[in-house]
Amino acid sequence: MVAFYHEDADLDQRRYVRANSRSFPVRVRALKPDSTVLTAEDTLLAVKYGVDGVIVSNHGGRQLDDVPATLDALPECVEAAAGRIPVHVDGGFRKGSDIFKALALGADCCWVGRVAIWGLAVSFLAPCDAFQRIQADYGSIV
Repeated sequence: MVAFYHEDADLDQRRYVRANSRSFPVRVRALKPDSTVLTAEDTLLAVKYGVDGVIVSNHGGRQLDDVPATLDALPECVEAAAGRIPVHVDGGFRKGSDIFKALALGADCCWVGRVAIWGLAVSFLAPCDAFQRIQADYGSIV
């Protein structure tokens, strides 16, 4: 998967990346500066530009006022995607039940960076083992 961000990147540049990266998936988390994928319009634009999926995200909305929670935005994005592209979600997952909710709302995949960081904090020398222990505690869907 490719990820890039540049505040001046426009949709034509993103389309160029898509056209020149056929060997790996391109998913978008933001379509324009100071924006994230949180609406049906964002998802439809991603479909139009031929990306391989979207990541519903609020870029750490817990620190911003008036930004919707990813779980609130997810159903609208899933409906707009209509099975044409996968819909991933990134945002605030702390336990397996949080991920279960996202999957029940239609997410194809949940990004769990925070849980991996916790694994590193528990056992820096053995993060995979620590992650597996957290996974066992919170459920196999983590």
